[in-house]
Amino acid sequence: MSIEETRGGVREIQEGNMGSGAGTPVYFAETHRLTPRTPDIILHLGHDKTGPVVAVAFFRLSLHMKLGLGDPDNDPNGVMWLQMERTSKLLTRSSFVFEHEGSSFTWERTRSGADGINGLAGKLSLANYRLTDNRSGNVVAVYAAADLKSLSVKGELNIFAPLSQDLEKLVVVSSAALSEKVARDTK
Repeated sequence: MSIEETRGGVREIQEGNMGSGAGTPVYFAETHRLTPRTPDIILHLGHDKTGPVVAVAFFRLSLHMKLGLGDPDNDPNGVMWLQMERTSKLLTRSSFVFEHEGSSFTWERTRSGADGINGLAGKLSLANYRLTDNRSGNVVAVYAAADLKSLSVKGELNIFAPLSQDLEKLVVVSSAALSEKVARDTK
């Protein structure tokens, strides 16, 4: 899956390789920076914001993130809320942990070539993350920020294991939230 940023902080998340242009939009993520009581990330199913809301993320003015599966505006009682806790205070080594269906997962910064991080710019980037299943130790996904040559593509999310629909949504919304949080924190 790749995440492409457009004007206004909108992202299109599609299947396929980054920059191939052949991918089909799967999710669409809206970002909101200054709107009070609005999620920082709203994840829609489909290619634009008219699709149903499937997940949200709040992280404004917080070290931690609050993730929600569902649509808090149209079905507030149907949203499953999770806390994604920042477990490291250092910006250069930050990691975030969340639990889902009895399993614990950790997003942590990576500079490893084994995770597809290449070149000096990739190694120096603060926006590359690896998601690990804490029980098995298996890498579930890697979010690699795009290099400086790409103006439209924000990064690439590679998912390495078959996931339940809910876990896939959590992986996508949490990676979009991490990418946006890093972008805001480094400005």
